[in-house]
Amino acid sequence: MVGLYNADIIPVPGVNTAASNIWSLKSYEYYKRLNSWPSSPTSPGTPTNLSATPGNSQITLSWLAPSDTGGVSITDYIIEFKNNDTDNIWQIFNDGVSSSLSAIITGLTNNNSYSFRIKSVNSIGESAYSSTISATPGASPIEPLYIGNIGISTLYSESSFTKINNIKLGLILEDTI
Repeated sequence: MVGLYNADIIPVPGVNTAASNIWSLKSYEYYKRLNSWPSSPTSPGTPTNLSATPGNSQITLSWLAPSDTGGVSITDYIIEFKNNDTDNIWQIFNDGVSSSLSAIITGLTNNNSYSFRIKSVNSIGESAYSSTISATPGASPIEPLYIGNIGISTLYSESSFTKINNIKLGLILEDTI
C-alpha cells in the first residue's frame, strides 16, 4: 500500500474473503487520536530570553528552551561569544555537552564589552542563533569599609564638674576608583 506511514496491516480473525477483510491500521488510529499525521523530527527552534549577569572576569548566561524541540529532545546548547573591544571573531565557549539552561562564561577580561549568542541542538540538527546580548564583566564593587566606633566615656571636668556627653565617632572609607 502506497502512502501509509508505519502501518501494521492485520486481517481480522474470522473473515475469510479478501473482499470483506477488515484491516487495522496503527497509523489510522494515530491519526484519529492526534487528528494529524505524524511528522518527521526536525532541527529544534531557537532558544529565547537570553540574559547576562556580569561578574569578576565572567558572565553568567541564562535562557529559555525553545518551544519547538523538533520532536526530539534538546541535547546541547552551543554558546558563542566575542570581545567587542578587541576583535570581531565569534568563539565557541567549550562547556562540554549540556542541556542546562545556564552557563558561566569564564576567562573574560574585566571592563571589556562582550557579545553572546546561543543555539540549541538535537539529534537532527542545530537551530538558528538566538538574538545577541552584550555584557561587560568587572570586579565586584568594593563594599564600604566600616572601621568601627571610637568611644569617649562620660567625663567630668575636674575644674567645674561639668558632665561631658558620651561621644562616638564613625569613619567610613569608600573606594573612589
